Amino acid sequence: MLKGFKPIYNEKSKILILGSFPSKKSLEEKFYYSHKQNQFWKILGDILEVNLKEKTTEEKKEFLLKNNIALWDVFKKVEREGSKDSNIKNYELNNFKIFKNNNIKAVFYNGRTAYKQKKEVEKIIKAKHYYLPSTSPLHTKKYDEKLKEWSKIKKYLK
Repeated sequence: MLKGFKPIYNEKSKILILGSFPSKKSLEEKFYYSHKQNQFWKILGDILEVNLKEKTTEEKKEFLLKNNIALWDVFKKVEREGSKDSNIKNYELNNFKIFKNNNIKAVFYNGRTAYKQKKEVEKIIKAKHYYLPSTSPLHTKKYDEKLKEWSKIKKYLK
C-alpha cells in the first residue's frame, strides 16, 4: 500500500482542494503536484498572479496558508502501479473530520477520481462542492479552458 500526504491547512482555510492521490513523482519528492508537467501550481499561480512554478516546497505551503487554501487528497492509502488513477485498486479514504468545524466554504475536486468521492466528503464537510478539470498532464483539456474553470476558486478567497 502506498501512503499519501498530510493535509496542508490552518484554521483560516476557506477552501479545500482535493486531489485523488499523489503521483509516483510527487511521492518521490514528498510534496503535492511535483511532476513538472502537472499544471496545478501554474494554474493556482496564474489565478492569484504569482509565479509558483519555481517556488520551494516551503514557499508553496506558505502561499497556500496565506491565501486560506487547504490542500489534501481523497485517498489516504492506495494500491496502484504507476501514477494513473485508473490503476488504483484498493484504497482507504482520508478522515475529513478534521474539517468538520472549520471555516471551509467550498471544496474543489481536482479531477473525476477525486470528485467520485464527493458523497463521502459531503457527509462531513458542509460546504459548496465543485468539480474542476484535472491538472494532470493526462487530462487533455486546453490550459485556458482549465484556467477559466479553476478561476471559480477566487470568489471564495476574498
